[in-house]
Amino acid sequence: MTGGSSSRSGRIRRLRRIADRERAPERGDRWTVLINHAATSLTALAAVAALLFAGISSLQAQDELSNRRQELDIAREGQVTERFTAAVAQLGDTSPDVRLGGVYALERIMRDSPKDQRSIVGVLSAFIRTHCGRATSDRQGLRDAVAVTAAATAVAERRPHRDDEELVNWSGCRLTDIAVEGAYLSFSDLSGVTMSHTDLYSGDLSSSDLSRAVLDGVGFDGVNFADSVLAGVDLTKSHPPEAPNVVVFLSDIEFPQCDLTRTNFSRLGLSHIDFRHADLTDANLSHTEVAPESRDPFFVGRTSFEGATMANTNLDGADLREAHGLTVDQLITAHFTPATKLPAHLASPDITRWATTKPWAPSSP
Repeated sequence: MTGGSSSRSGRIRRLRRIADRERAPERGDRWTVLINHAATSLTALAAVAALLFAGISSLQAQDELSNRRQELDIAREGQVTERFTAAVAQLGDTSPDVRLGGVYALERIMRDSPKDQRSIVGVLSAFIRTHCGRATSDRQGLRDAVAVTAAATAVAERRPHRDDEELVNWSGCRLTDIAVEGAYLSFSDLSGVTMSHTDLYSGDLSSSDLSRAVLDGVGFDGVNFADSVLAGVDLTKSHPPEAPNVVVFLSDIEFPQCDLTRTNFSRLGLSHIDFRHADLTDANLSHTEVAPESRDPFFVGRTSFEGATMANTNLDGADLREAHGLTVDQLITAHFTPATKLPAHLASPDITRWATTKPWAPSSP
């Protein structure tokens, strides 16, 4: 009994040792797997840490770059401020030459710093109003006129999208020798201004006030006057700068919805002029000529009166045969005489019988 038990116990121990030897590789495989998993996890953690470090470094670099840009912007602003202050100081100098240098300095700043354009236009306009009346025939007066002309040219040549409207106020100023292609003077106060020997061809003077302006030798070829006020303006002295002795109103002018009351157009050539919905009450168009196509180098188109108000408009002797948009109602309210040459559709006896021989006079204000 005892011997049999010992024998069985021995076999059990041997079987256990065999089983342990067989399980040993399995335990080793599990440890290997665990170690490999741990290594993979550590590698992933290291990669994440590297990415975090790179991200932090990138953010720090961006912050440093942003700070550097801010420092450069501040430095640049400081330089612009110094240049602006120095230029304004030059405008107040007693020497006309120094003032002229200040004008050119402000013009340069206006090109370099768009956001300062509004302030500079205001300063230059104030300078023009202050000095425009000093122009005389002596040497000092001529130098003053040069600086004023330079300032006006700089304002007229500015880029319109950089500032607000209604900035320019040259009311009552005397301006001369300005030549700017595409001049931008929209929404400007030019009431009572005196302009001479000036060319604003293809310019934009829409929504501006030119009432009571005196225009002597001013070229307006292609200018847009839409919604402007030219009440009381005498345009009979306007002419091409290259032909100072020729009295002619240039072509391609836009006057839609303008206030042209008491404006003097007498004895001018009107070619391709847009008077649509303009107020020509008491305007003087006597002996004007609406020129046909290709009649003259200055006459390159036709003129439209569509919707224009023509109450007491003086048409005595005017040649309107090429006019567009002229109606019976407009003609009857206007002042026309037997000397008025009408378009074919208005030249019937039923209409011409309304012609008057009485002298024209503007209505009482």
